Amino acid sequence: MDNVIKHPKIAGAIRALLGKDFALPPTISNHRVVCPQPAQNWHLDGGAKHDGQLNTLLVFYYPEPCPRDMGPTEIVPGSHFLYTRTNRFIGHHGRIRGSYHTTASAGTIFLTHYAIWHRRSESWGAGVRNNLKFWYWRTSPPKRDWIKTPGFNLSTAEFEFSNSHLNPDAPTFRDQFYDCADSANLYTWLCGKSDEVNMLGATAWPINFKADRWNFPKQYGAPEHILDD
Repeated sequence: MDNVIKHPKIAGAIRALLGKDFALPPTISNHRVVCPQPAQNWHLDGGAKHDGQLNTLLVFYYPEPCPRDMGPTEIVPGSHFLYTRTNRFIGHHGRIRGSYHTTASAGTIFLTHYAIWHRRSESWGAGVRNNLKFWYWRTSPPKRDWIKTPGFNLSTAEFEFSNSHLNPDAPTFRDQFYDCADSANLYTWLCGKSDEVNMLGATAWPINFKADRWNFPKQYGAPEHILDD
């Protein structure tokens, strides 16, 4: 498994999210099931936190192909922003609009926030499904030291929740514009400068500047100074 947990492509993504000297998984569990099986209840793994930070990544690895009929893990994108006190408040839900089945070819790795809502989806195929699950931890304070995209402009960056690459009809499950605020708060925290940002509210940054009712060339109140390294 060393070639998996230390693979350059996955290590680079984790380095950008968790900073330098991140901790490697101390254990790996195989969520092995013999299909067919009913769906699990929706749940968060134990110890999930809702504090606007990113200190732990939950990772799923499929060593073999996992098509839909083999019950891949089902997640609700963006659900890590939804405060959930205990699993009994979400376990009773059945199908959730906007959920995503992590169907995969052999060798696929999914990186998720530790507080993501997830479950094993129902399966109707025959055979064994292996799904290896492990974690990475942050060991250093957040700092904007990842590879930067040339020309990135904080005042026009879109913080609106977008699941179009997975499910274009997915809702945010949050009050109006809170998806923008949640994403922007996490971004400024990852920069290590959340204490330097004061969101003004109303239609100021980070409201999506492409919203139909406005046509802002830039967003008022964008803390562009946090990009000055």
